[in-house]
Amino acid sequence: MQDLPSSLVWRRHARRFAWPQWSNLLIPGLVGLVAYLVVVPMVLLIIGGFMRGGPGTFDLSRLTFANYVRAYGSPALLELFYNSFVFAAGSVLLALPVAVMFAWLIERTNTPLRTLAYALVIAPVAMPGMLLSMAWVLLLSPNVGIINKAAMFVFGLENAPFNIYSLGGMIFTEGLRLVPTTFLLLVGAFRAMDPSLEEAALVSGATKWITTTRITLRIMLPAILTASIYVFMTAIESFEIPGVLGLRNGILVFSSKIYYATTSTYGGGANYGEASALSSTYLVISIFLIYFYQRSTRHSERYATVTGKGYRPRLIDLGIWKYLALGFFVGYFALAVLLPILIMFWASLIPFYQAPSVAALAVASLASYHDLVNDPEVAKAVMNTFWLMLSSAALTTLLAAAAAWVILRSKFFGRRVLEVLTFLPHAVPSVVLALALIYVYLTFDFIPIYGTSLIILVGFVTNYLPFSTRTMSASIIQIHKELEEAGRVSGATSATVFGRIVVPLMLPTMAGVAIWVAVHAMRELSMALMLNSTSNNVISFLIWSHWEAGALRHASALGVLLILIMLAMTFSGRYLATRQLKVR
Repeated sequence: MQDLPSSLVWRRHARRFAWPQWSNLLIPGLVGLVAYLVVVPMVLLIIGGFMRGGPGTFDLSRLTFANYVRAYGSPALLELFYNSFVFAAGSVLLALPVAVMFAWLIERTNTPLRTLAYALVIAPVAMPGMLLSMAWVLLLSPNVGIINKAAMFVFGLENAPFNIYSLGGMIFTEGLRLVPTTFLLLVGAFRAMDPSLEEAALVSGATKWITTTRITLRIMLPAILTASIYVFMTAIESFEIPGVLGLRNGILVFSSKIYYATTSTYGGGANYGEASALSSTYLVISIFLIYFYQRSTRHSERYATVTGKGYRPRLIDLGIWKYLALGFFVGYFALAVLLPILIMFWASLIPFYQAPSVAALAVASLASYHDLVNDPEVAKAVMNTFWLMLSSAALTTLLAAAAAWVILRSKFFGRRVLEVLTFLPHAVPSVVLALALIYVYLTFDFIPIYGTSLIILVGFVTNYLPFSTRTMSASIIQIHKELEEAGRVSGATSATVFGRIVVPLMLPTMAGVAIWVAVHAMRELSMALMLNSTSNNVISFLIWSHWEAGALRHASALGVLLILIMLAMTFSGRYLATRQLKVR
């Protein structure tokens, strides 16, 4: 028998020996890495709740229940639960009807300029909650709020009619922020619904109102309930708005209470043990919500209304009211983006905040922007921020792509464990994850990343892994296995198949995920606050510190720049996603 060419012999031995060795190392190594990122911080955080002293002082002689007694024996605990629940539920009740109306108007009616209306709804994604709440302080503060001042002047009131520093003010601001997320969760369901049931109701003599309320909304009820659970989870984990509007005035929710307990700025002394004890309950609540969310989406096929039968959507004619519908979109954009960015730009121009007037224009200047350009701290924060954006986007995207591919394509026995691990961080609020990382890297001090930008990078990668992995999984499902099998038959290893076949086909999705991660990394505040040091300042922390110090002009200037950058990134991501859909 003729000898095989040496190249084929090498490939045969490579497949027989080299790839099993690589697979035995790479796939378990991937599971181990994800487990280290997810499980280790949570375990150390829970243990920290039973220890006296701060992070890094683990010792059996320090075991105590005092942290739990102090955290849950406080008479303020019921108020904490009440504030947290009312804040989250109120925000959902405000955001949900608006998002449902917007999704219905765009997908089921003949509202004019629907493409523009879509852009107006998602634009507030570029407005971080911290900046949105700061802007509404300038608009609705009882002392200096422009809207309050105008209302008092017009109606002759002695007291300001609105108080943004209240639970209602927090709900209003968070509700504005949650509308885009809720809308994006619902708009696909409205788009995909078969309109034959609506048409049958109209033919039977039902009015448009009855058809919408009794047919459309009832069919959409599972999607609406699922979106409600997800948005409730988002609201109960929120820190930025409770931090800006509630922290100084003693209105605490779980996220701000944990930060309160770990800083000497407000609490008079850091108490990490109490914060860990509170985080345990916070974590249990979040895991329960995640479980409830998964249960609600497990049998979503029962509510499917799109089948193989073709149909052409019939849009409801709103008549003259269609122009009012477009006005709703413009009004929301004004409240969530236009007014906030305009008031922050105005605040960045004047030395001391005051209502716009001719006299104020005389002292307006771009001095704050000039100060930022010449401030070395700002330059360092910008460098740190962009490094974190690029690094977290690249690492999270690659890790998520590899994890999703192993979960869906490999026969590794631990792939289900990997699937659970990649989803678990979704149940961990950012402020809790940041506290857990403090415990990890003060305990494992042989890994010298505490106080550096690397610890924030680890937090970002862990925090954004669930969304990224789910998005990658959806993309991999669309790639037929035959393409990968053809590569293996041609002698390629699994690593080569992944790198040369799977990754190129997933590039549009990976680009979209990378932009999403970068946008969220730029706006993240809670981790920047909890993990801050003099060497790892980022833009969001600088804005917070300027605001807390009363340097409104510089905080506003930084905020305006951050919003403009995020608007550009948000619409770039939207453009890539739209282009990807057109290609498919």
